[in-house]
Amino acid sequence: MFMFTFAAILDLAVSVPVVQPPPITDALPPGAVVRMGTARFFHFDPITWVGFASDGRTVLTAGSEYHIRFSDAATGRESTRFRSYTSPRAGFALSADGKRLALNQSDEMKILDVISRKEIRCFSQDELLGPKGERFFIHHFTLSPDGRFLAIWDEQPPNVSVPEEVKRFRRFSVDVWDVDTGRRVGAWKVGDLHEIEFTPDGKTLVAQEQTKEDRLRRWDIASGKEIRSLELPRQLVRYVFLPDGKTLVGMNTARNALHLHETATGRELRTVADAAGPIFAFALSADGANLAIARPGRLLVQRLADGKTTLDVPFPHHPVVDGYRHRTHADLLAFAPDGKTLAVAKGRSLEVWNLTTGTRVHPDDNMAGPVLAVHTHGRHLLARDMDLNLSLWDLRSGKLLRRFVRVASPGPEDGIQYSTAVFCFDWAGGCQEISADGRHVAALWFDGPIHLFDLASGVRIRSFEGSDKATCLAFSPNGKLLAGPSANGQIGIWNVTTGKLVQRLMPAVRPDNPDNAPAVLALHFSPDGRTLTAGACKEGDVCEVSCWELATGNLRSFLRPKGKSTRS
Repeated sequence: MFMFTFAAILDLAVSVPVVQPPPITDALPPGAVVRMGTARFFHFDPITWVGFASDGRTVLTAGSEYHIRFSDAATGRESTRFRSYTSPRAGFALSADGKRLALNQSDEMKILDVISRKEIRCFSQDELLGPKGERFFIHHFTLSPDGRFLAIWDEQPPNVSVPEEVKRFRRFSVDVWDVDTGRRVGAWKVGDLHEIEFTPDGKTLVAQEQTKEDRLRRWDIASGKEIRSLELPRQLVRYVFLPDGKTLVGMNTARNALHLHETATGRELRTVADAAGPIFAFALSADGANLAIARPGRLLVQRLADGKTTLDVPFPHHPVVDGYRHRTHADLLAFAPDGKTLAVAKGRSLEVWNLTTGTRVHPDDNMAGPVLAVHTHGRHLLARDMDLNLSLWDLRSGKLLRRFVRVASPGPEDGIQYSTAVFCFDWAGGCQEISADGRHVAALWFDGPIHLFDLASGVRIRSFEGSDKATCLAFSPNGKLLAGPSANGQIGIWNVTTGKLVQRLMPAVRPDNPDNAPAVLALHFSPDGRTLTAGACKEGDVCEVSCWELATGNLRSFLRPKGKSTRS
């Protein structure tokens, strides 16, 4: 077994008989003869935004590392990268036709031609912050569908109190600039806004104001006059217009349904998607014919006219945890301009689907960024990537054999607090292993429990009762026993065949604090299977090593080194 702790290994290569790399991968590193997967289609940080250029062949992606990447949708090869000042919504905006990109670079705002990458216009921050420097920062901005107009506005996040000294630098208005001439064509006073969209013809600006009622305010850009506001029957967290501009699709605040509204009156026409669980993201094709929806466990594409599902595939969504979490869910799906291709951001990886055939454009032979743990057995290699997914590979051919589906566990978004020790070791890779007989794979995610999979089929056999909040695991040499600690530091030993608990070992505790047991972060059976060694550590304290005789359950030895722990 090999273990790499927090190592940024983007391409995993080992020395086995020569096999030609698949066409989608780059050249192998010197001395390597085979590669498992590819580093393409990945970001180091989770992808929080995706879009298509007007040519339909170039996909744009961005994450919280403040870069926007241009890649070939068919091969994943990156061609260009631009750095923005901050994350999406305050960092860049793409016009709906995919022709122009607005890029916020701290001291200036550049408007680029997406295909040629050439600069069309450059606004200085002095221009955009208001005539008297009234804005402190460009909080949010967007481009009209054809990229001609740039709209800038401030937003106060929901349930957030803004200090008075900060409010002094907030320009509560929507400013609209003509990109072609560089002139400001409108500045309309507003309150706190949630969303701003241009109508498809680019002639009207629509802003969702945060009031007790869900109200859409509208302005005619040419005349500068405000059109009658709309009172919507449901509060919306996001909305997009159909191509005719007469209808909009909005997601309600419960995030479990999409509703069709008449633009002129705000009247609700019908529910177009009603999900059993939350809707993470949705996107509308340019012709308004198809709607893509990401839900827990499923990715769906439906025809808007009759609601018929044309694509239904697994979607193992991983929450995007960053300062823009309430925003990033809206931008994880994007249709190509012709509506025949769909790009899907899934954690750190990107999938591209051909909607005509219902197939992936590129093979599913990759890992989500850095590899955190590697286990080998015979011809098999088991890898855990930075999204905590498990992949099983053939060592000789370099081919992906199967993935072991991540079993849902409560995450940080659910308000559950986890110890730093648990998170560190979970990500470091002590939480998956192939049994010595090569029949089973054991794995856990976040706080347990431990799950058992059949290696040959990838089917989950069971989870072990009493292994909740386990932090690591280990198989016995003969593969018949599985050990794992619980939250209180007790170590359970289960029969792999029956799943029954056969033994529980009590941890050694500090005499001065018997109720504060350290977290067990490593387990190891002796080669003869007669003893079990456990390494335990508590944050800010030293590590401890205990060794038990399994026949009697007695503690044979206990080691507590002097000095502070060096665990990272």
